[in-house]
Formats: sequence, C-alpha cells, structure tokens
Amino acid sequence: MEDEAGATVLPVSADRGAAGIEGGISVIETAPLHTRVSGLLQQFAQDRREQRRGLSGRTRQSIASMKRTVRSTRNDTRLYLLELRRERNAIRAELADLFAEYARVRREERALGRKAAAEDLVSYAALRQQDMQRLQESLAAVRRALEEENRDLLEKYTRERRAYAQVFRSEMDAYRQELTEERAAKLRLKGTAAAFEGDTPEHPLPEEDLSEDSEIDDLKMQVLEVIGNSPNGISLTGIGSCMLVEWRKLIRPAKELLEEGLIRKDNLEYFPAEAEAGTQAEKEPKTTVENEDRTVDQQFTL
Repeated sequence: MEDEAGATVLPVSADRGAAGIEGGISVIETAPLHTRVSGLLQQFAQDRREQRRGLSGRTRQSIASMKRTVRSTRNDTRLYLLELRRERNAIRAELADLFAEYARVRREERALGRKAAAEDLVSYAALRQQDMQRLQESLAAVRRALEEENRDLLEKYTRERRAYAQVFRSEMDAYRQELTEERAAKLRLKGTAAAFEGDTPEHPLPEEDLSEDSEIDDLKMQVLEVIGNSPNGISLTGIGSCMLVEWRKLIRPAKELLEEGLIRKDNLEYFPAEAEAGTQAEKEPKTTVENEDRTVDQQFTL
C-alpha cells in the first residue's frame, strides 16, 4: 500500500499493533499508521465494491447484449432456414415439373417412333408383297413356258419314238423273214448234202442241230429286241437279267448280231445300230433343261 506521499506502507495487523513492533517502535508511534492503514483498507474495500458493482453491471449488460445477439442470430437463422426450405420446395417442384415434361416428351417421341416404325414396317411389307407377287408371276410365266416346252419336247420325243419303234418293228419283221428264209435254205442245203452222201432226202436232219440253230435264232431275236428297247445302252448281264437267261449263253447271239451290223458295241454296252437319232433326241431335252435352269437363274437375279 502507498501513503499520500507515495511511499510504500506495509499493512500491520491489529494484533501486531497491540503487541508492538519489534525494534523499539512504540504504541504511540504506530497509532497514526494504523489509522491510515484502516482508512486505506476501507477505501480499498469501497473501491472494490464500486468496481464490483460497475463490473457486474457491465457484465450484465454484456450478457444481455450477447443474449439479444444470440436471440437475433437464432431468429435470423430460423428465418434463413425457412427461406431455404421454401427455396428447396420450389426447386423440387420445378424439378418435378421438368421431369414430368421430359417424361411426356419422351413418351411422345416413343409414340412417334413406334408410329414411324409401324408405318415403315407396313410400307416394307407392302413392297415385300409386291416383290413376291412379281416373283410369283415371273415364276408362273417361267413354269408355263417350261411346261409348254416340255410338252412340245415330249410330243416330239413320242413321235420320234413311235417312228423309231415302227422302223424297228419293220426291221425285226424283215429280220425274222430273213432268218426263216435262212433256216429254210440251211435245211435245203443239209438235205442236198445228205442226198449227195447217199442218204434219202426224206430222212430228217438231226434234231439237235435244228434245235440249236432255232435256239440261237430265238436268242438273237430276243437280244435284238432288248437292245432295241434300251437306247441308252445295256450290258450283256443286263440283257440276261431281262431275258432271265444266263448271260454266257448270249455271247454267240450278240457276236453274230455285231457281225451282221444290227447292233453296235461301246466298251461293255450294246446299242441299237440306228440309235443315233434317239441319242440326238435325248441330247435336246438335256440342252433344253439347261436353258430352263439358266432362265430361272436369270429371273431370280432380276
């Protein structure tokens, strides 16, 4: 503590003042000091009370101000949150409207797309049907042309076949006549030879020779008939199968027919001597079929 002159004064308690101060200080000398100290203490306590009251008032004012500030801030925050909620709701509503508009536009686009696709499919189906109709008409025309051409070829082949069969029958009749005459000449020659040898002409010739010649002649006629019915050629085993005869028995008749020029042989196949006309008739249908195939291919290409 300081006195009025500014010197530092140590506080002295009442007990020490009553007991005295060591070092020779008397009670009389310490009385004014005690009075000043008491006054200073009272002043200090009063100053402290005033400062406390002032500090308490300012603290209350600061707390009240802070409370007002906090209340104001809370109110502002509440208002700001309310504004944010309103803006969020407005944004949500706007987004919902936008999504609804987008969905509507998408539905309309899909509907238009499906409608356009359906129209394209209908158009494509119509074009496809027209193409199929034209193709069917073309195929029908080609079929009619082929049928007419095949009919003409069959009629031509039938006429040629009949003509060839007629010629073949006439030749067979002539050949039979020649064989009969040849057989009769052989019989006369054998009878004459027997007469020169001293045998009576009335004696008949050996039945074995006559039967063998007759059998060979019959086989030759049958072989000639089978070959005539096979213009595409037939082997000797095939002839035997048709005649139900062992094919080895047909070697001699076939050889005699070849020597007489009534048949011809190509490798192992036997053909009629006049089978060239039939071969030519067979070639023409083959060429016609190739032309038909070429025509159909051209139709499909178009």
